[in-house]
Amino acid sequence: MAISKDKRMYSMLDADLCMFTSNLCNFMTRDLSDLAVFGITSLAVTNLDALCDAFEILPADETYLADQMEATQAKNDIAAQVRETIRTMAMRVEMKWGIDSPKYKSLNVSGLTKMSDSVLLFTARNVYTKCNGWLTDLASLGLTSGMLSDYSALNNSFEDALNDLSNAISIRDEKTSERIASGNELYGFVVRYCEMGKRIYANTNPSKYNDYKIYDTSGGGGAMTSPTNFAYNFNTNVFSWDAVANATSYQIEASDNGTDWAEIYADVALTFNYIPSSGVEKHYRVRARNSSGFGEFATELLFTYYDSLSQPSGLILGLTGAVYPLTVNADWDTVTGATNYKVYRSIVNTGASSGTYSLVDTVASNTYSELTIDDKRYYYYVIAINSYLESAACSSMFIDVPVNPA
Repeated sequence: MAISKDKRMYSMLDADLCMFTSNLCNFMTRDLSDLAVFGITSLAVTNLDALCDAFEILPADETYLADQMEATQAKNDIAAQVRETIRTMAMRVEMKWGIDSPKYKSLNVSGLTKMSDSVLLFTARNVYTKCNGWLTDLASLGLTSGMLSDYSALNNSFEDALNDLSNAISIRDEKTSERIASGNELYGFVVRYCEMGKRIYANTNPSKYNDYKIYDTSGGGGAMTSPTNFAYNFNTNVFSWDAVANATSYQIEASDNGTDWAEIYADVALTFNYIPSSGVEKHYRVRARNSSGFGEFATELLFTYYDSLSQPSGLILGLTGAVYPLTVNADWDTVTGATNYKVYRSIVNTGASSGTYSLVDTVASNTYSELTIDDKRYYYYVIAINSYLESAACSSMFIDVPVNPA
């Protein structure tokens, strides 16, 4: 469910509110003659029933969540293409004028994987403008006007994808607020009519009085502990927790700051499929409830979810050492959301193309070193990972180890 700042006025489930309203309409029809003292007519019952029907058929949050997920994936796919195109364009500039040249620095392409979507789009358009102005100079490095035209179209597609995602999020939030407002409106009428019914039958008909009680508090719902084993599975995108004795349903709330909370789940199941906003740290908490109210919250969860990992960039290789064997050193830009990196290597004769790559290490930092064999060419590429995601491989690089002069 999307996060909404609107608050539900009732603690029962939406399905229970609909069922209670349906029964209430039957009771009110039965008791119209008694309710007439408060001006209640059959039209009021018809209107209440229609309001309930309209609330019941509102699409579930899963409908809009699917649209948001689809828009997110489309945006991520195009963003990956934009980053790769920027790298290709920047490489031509680097080869033409050097990495320390004013022209290369004016591209501002460092840290591509850490850029927000809006900054990435701004950078992409800046690179296009610069390279378009340098087309004649870069033609010898394979740049054509057709490539620039395709690049401009890709940037426009990326902007469209960002707008589509923003629209999907906005619609989801709007529909969440609409459901809450509709439920609150329905509940307001239910409370009003139930108070009338209870007042009429409080001292004359205990059975009918009970028909107008919204919550059964005669015996209480029983004491409840806080849920245990509250967790989020990043592979399946599911919250889960253990059942609580005497609980009839559960509530999950989310917060950006740990202070202002908004409900994202209210139902009977012990699991909840939910995809958080990518790259945003949030707090989450769950509690049980029954007819007596809410229990205590479980221990809060605090985490940042990522829907994808960018491929590592900026891979640089170097050799160090005063005597043989020399040490090859690799480093690359850190990837937001990654906890480790897989380093793959291929060793061939100097001057040869890469052979079969093999995994040589998994490291926690963005550096790797190893001793070398002289007169060999070392190819490397890197993949970023965390506990549930794996990025695409970065572009491979190689370095030649000289012959030992000794």
